[in-house]
Amino acid sequence: MTGFSDFPFPRDAPPFLTGEAVLRYYQKYAERFNLRPYIHCNSEVTKLEQNTDNKKWCVEVSKPGVGTKDYTFDAVLICCGRRQTYIPHYPGLETFKGTVTHSELYRSNADIDDKKVLVVGASHSAGDVAVHASNNASQVFMSIREGTWVITRNGPDGWPHDAFIHRRINFLPPEWYLQSWVKRTFFRRINFDTLGLRSVRNIFQSDWMVNDNMQIKIMAGKVKIKPAIDHFTTTGVTLCDGSTLEVDTVIFATGYRIAAPLVDTSIIQENSTDFRLYKSVFPPRLGRDGTLACIGLINIIGSYAPVAELQARWTVRVFKGLCKLPTPECMLKDVMQTRQEELRKRGKCSTVVFQVKYQDEIASLAGLMPNWFKLLFTDPILAYHSLFGPAVPYYFRLEGPHAWPGARDAVIGCWEAYTRPTMTRKLEGPKTSRLFVFVKYSIILSIILSLILSLIYY
Repeated sequence: MTGFSDFPFPRDAPPFLTGEAVLRYYQKYAERFNLRPYIHCNSEVTKLEQNTDNKKWCVEVSKPGVGTKDYTFDAVLICCGRRQTYIPHYPGLETFKGTVTHSELYRSNADIDDKKVLVVGASHSAGDVAVHASNNASQVFMSIREGTWVITRNGPDGWPHDAFIHRRINFLPPEWYLQSWVKRTFFRRINFDTLGLRSVRNIFQSDWMVNDNMQIKIMAGKVKIKPAIDHFTTTGVTLCDGSTLEVDTVIFATGYRIAAPLVDTSIIQENSTDFRLYKSVFPPRLGRDGTLACIGLINIIGSYAPVAELQARWTVRVFKGLCKLPTPECMLKDVMQTRQEELRKRGKCSTVVFQVKYQDEIASLAGLMPNWFKLLFTDPILAYHSLFGPAVPYYFRLEGPHAWPGARDAVIGCWEAYTRPTMTRKLEGPKTSRLFVFVKYSIILSIILSLILSLIYY
């Protein structure tokens, strides 16, 4: 689910990757496609502006020991992501005498031995920091404003959650049904009320936290959930319910702002409320022949790497004139409609999208989306796995520009990629997991599905 579309992870890579494993994968990817000569490290872009005459981009780069150098490019991609840390302002924060930091800077729990720590936030980083800090701290508190939904990495039958959530079949029914199914399927093991975690919002309008140990830490008393902060004191905080906490360290896991350095804010806005990028990639203000695009400047429910790859593939096709953008007016209208839909569903503009739906949309715009109905008649087994199996990135290399010959085997064999590294002891007798039944009878099921859909289509 995290790999690039034409470069699978090594056969021995485990389902849950360490940071070191991901780094090695990116290094091998760069070597495989000879990217290193084009990557300039220790280089700071200090100036970026467009020449009004020829529409090319002037880029000034500063490098230690070398000085500054000017370059001219036909097009520019902003790939720095949401990197500006966000710490909300609270009354009295400047008077607090303890340590205040952001989760981005958290690397070790050695500095918090026997200290009281307050973690502010309700998503992935907040959970990771709270759980890790609780191993050394005397007590960890979590301040959560609206609550959160905690999801363990393992889902039904112990398989990775994302492999079950991110399947195309799940996004065909209405969203209310999907929300009900997610709650019914994935939240059986956690009582959100007794743990104090339950969100005031529905699952798709709220914060998520992927964490295997949060429930255990709360049940063990190492982590205590608290309401939102009202104001800071010199030694701690006063919460919205009137209670107080004395703490030594406050760690804000409150996310990041949209940041596009050196680009005028009229082109790329720096807050979600005013965010105006067509499909979160192209600024409408630069027109349909735009030569500036943003990669990864979006909140994904899923994995970033394959989404960023699709955005890049679409962007390059636009730059080369192989794909056309709508008029600026149409792009801006689409942006406003998307914003209104977010306000209706979530009550705020958050640039949050589901990986599967967004990938399919970008792939369609870029001419990279396989014809599923064609697959249904020409390769029903592949069609079945594409619909009911995990929405792996290899799907977008089945046909179209830069198709990859190994894409079909990678799509069909993705379940084996999960089992191969973990099944290191040979077992006798029938396998108990329902997933093996799913794979075993996929040929029969795909034929039945093809017949049914063919009749409906006819």
